[in-house]
This record gives sequence, structure tokens and C-alpha cells, in this order.
Amino acid sequence: MIIGFIRKPHGVSGELKVAVESEDPLRFYDLETVYVSRRPNDANPRQLTVTGVRFNKEEALVTFAEINGRDEAGSLRQHWLFVTFDDALPLADDEFYSFQAVGINVITDTGEHLGTVSQILETGANDVFIVQGEDGEILIPDIEGVVLDVDIANEKIVVKLPDGLIS
Repeated sequence: MIIGFIRKPHGVSGELKVAVESEDPLRFYDLETVYVSRRPNDANPRQLTVTGVRFNKEEALVTFAEINGRDEAGSLRQHWLFVTFDDALPLADDEFYSFQAVGINVITDTGEHLGTVSQILETGANDVFIVQGEDGEILIPDIEGVVLDVDIANEKIVVKLPDGLIS
């Protein structure tokens, strides 16, 4: 689970400026182990031990046991910072992580199979499910009245399509 993006070194001791990508920035204080990689889907990320966290405005300033000095810190510039699924923030019963919806079947409230979720776009107002089906791509806004039920366990999303969304 991505929790931040390493922007650049801060100072000469190996501290790094991290743009926080977590809904709860204070979770950084509880971190012991994190992973870094240039690609967020890297199968073999580098494991690091967190030794210090403080905040400067909206950014976390993080130090790691394995990073000594500005040059080593510079090697992590523009890397993603993430935790394992087990260390992710707990969700409410009706919440899910976006990646859990990818590949799930989307059906209408009348039983018509529209396809499967291929991606979720995070917009400022609401998320949008990109659904790939026999008739091509459909964009479905994740808003009340349109998305009726998201059932991750049974791999099913039920929607009520607004008039004119698909032809």
C-alpha cells in the first residue's frame, strides 16, 4: 500500500522529504518497517527501517537506519514508499482498497453483466470505475444512486445506470 513519495534529501544527515499519500499522516509515527521502489508495483522492493519521523508543513521528514548521509538519501529520490497489506490502515466495514475492486464483475440492478473493473480513476469529486465489457469501455461514477453495492468478498459490484450513460 503506497503511503508516500520520496521527493528529495533534506539536509546532510540522510533525512528524506516525503510527500504523504496516506489518509492519516500521523501513521508515519507508528512505522517501523517500510519498503521503497522506483515502481509502485515492484515485486522486489528494498526494505528499510524507520528511525525517525517529523513533519514540515505537509511533508514527512523521514530517516532510515540503512541510509547514512545526503548521497545515500539522494539515491532514493523519486521512489515510492509503501507498507505491506498487513500494515495498511484498517478500513470500515463498507470500505475497500481500490486495488481490491480491479477484476470484479459489474452488473446492473436488472442483472445485465457490463464487464469487469479494469481500473479506478481517483478524481477530486468521486472515483470512477473503468469497466471493460463486450461493448467496450464504460466509465461509471462511484456516487450514491449509481453504485448500489460493492461486494468485494463475492466479487460483484451492482450499479444503476443513469439514463444516457451507455447507448
